[in-house]
Amino acid sequence: MPTNFQRLECSTGCCLDKVKHLAEQIFHTQDDAYNNLAAENIELGNFVVDDVLPYLEARAVSGDYAAQDLIISINHVLRA
Repeated sequence: MPTNFQRLECSTGCCLDKVKHLAEQIFHTQDDAYNNLAAENIELGNFVVDDVLPYLEARAVSGDYAAQDLIISINHVLRA
């Protein structure tokens, strides 16, 4: 997110309005990015819980020790 620092150059008067405008733009950009990341995080968590864990549980029941270890690891991540 590059910032055009030329906009902050104030050869006449106060730059407070320009700084406020830039700060609001940056806030909205970061807020949108946070909202997108939060939605992706929820989607990824749902995928793991709905699709990956049932598959691993089925493998673990059949004696796959690697699947059992992955279930333990995933449960630690999901609880954090």
